[in-house]
Amino acid sequence: MSEEMKTLEFSQMVKATPEQVYNAITNRNILQGWFSNFVESQPQENGRFYAWWAEGYYTSGVYTQLKENEHVAYTWQGRGEPGVSKVDISLAKQNGGTQVEVKHSELGANGVWEEAVKGLQEGWEGAMENLQFLLEKGIDKRLYERPFLGILIAGLVTDEQVKEFGLPEKAGVALSGALEGTGAAELGLQNNDVVYELGGVKLKIFNDFAVAVQDKKAEDMIDIVYYRDGEKINAELRLSRRPFADVPNDPKELAKQLEEQYAQIDKELDAVLEGVSEEEATKRPEEKEWSAKENLAHLLLSEQSNYMFFSALVGGQRPGGFSNDFGMHAAIADSYASVADLVAALKSAERISVQTVASLPEEFVADKAKYHGLAHAALLGFGSHQRGHFAQMQAAIEAVRS
Repeated sequence: MSEEMKTLEFSQMVKATPEQVYNAITNRNILQGWFSNFVESQPQENGRFYAWWAEGYYTSGVYTQLKENEHVAYTWQGRGEPGVSKVDISLAKQNGGTQVEVKHSELGANGVWEEAVKGLQEGWEGAMENLQFLLEKGIDKRLYERPFLGILIAGLVTDEQVKEFGLPEKAGVALSGALEGTGAAELGLQNNDVVYELGGVKLKIFNDFAVAVQDKKAEDMIDIVYYRDGEKINAELRLSRRPFADVPNDPKELAKQLEEQYAQIDKELDAVLEGVSEEEATKRPEEKEWSAKENLAHLLLSEQSNYMFFSALVGGQRPGGFSNDFGMHAAIADSYASVADLVAALKSAERISVQTVASLPEEFVADKAKYHGLAHAALLGFGSHQRGHFAQMQAAIEAVRS
């Protein structure tokens, strides 16, 4: 006698074209904006599909059917689930939008499947809302509702920092500052602090932040453990509301806003470096701490990486990262004869970023799931990153002078 099987069905109307919805359910970058925290996919018959969530759940499978802008099907083997199930997603153009129908079938109906089916039901319900929100507003709903820490991150701690700060183990995130008006600024978090633990979660990877605040909302308080100058500090941090930019529909207007932002940032940079000698800018305050000039090299490398970021998003590829290796930044800094030359190169790179944004393709701009992500990064991310390093540069210069 065959086992009784169960099918979960979900329906969602989305104000987007079938082409945009199809892209959202097959492109790994956009899938990460509504479906899960990480996706690896090869959308072709017998191609692989893998999705992972910060809470620890994951699933894998293979694509079994794809009809562009109409239908996608793949197998599903979730963590801890008793067997393989199937997912079918159908798209139909309707009333100026797209009707999305999802069937998750071949799920067992007996007791061993009960918990898994409940989790899948809740997961798909949330995912369908996320999909609509992303395609209609251009924002990851999960991110929009997630509380905001307001910290500027320099990177995960290095082996040297573990020793320097006396950390119990290799966990923690080094800071370059805190954003004004946030709970992090109110607490007094600053450049060179290391946040070791948040909400009882040790920060070993960046996704640990999401795990730490998953049950929190804006204005909640959360326990934080951080280190400053080797001292362990226990405190409470107020979680802030996440800022979101008002994204213009015209990329040329977005470029204009970015250009104005760079103009203000450049004035602040010039003020930081006013009266600073080549020796003061080049000398490291400590063996494993960047000099002011190496900070500039990092900002140049970051700005140049924006071109690859833009290019990858437009091409539907996953943006890459780059190393914060001391030797690499030292080599870049040393390749410029003077700080003035390095500053000029940075400002030139900013101008290229502005021009690249102004030239974004029309079809890319029309897809909010793509365009708004880039716009938020440009308007809210680039400037805060630079300002975080200005504080680091000032601290390095003051240390060298003392």
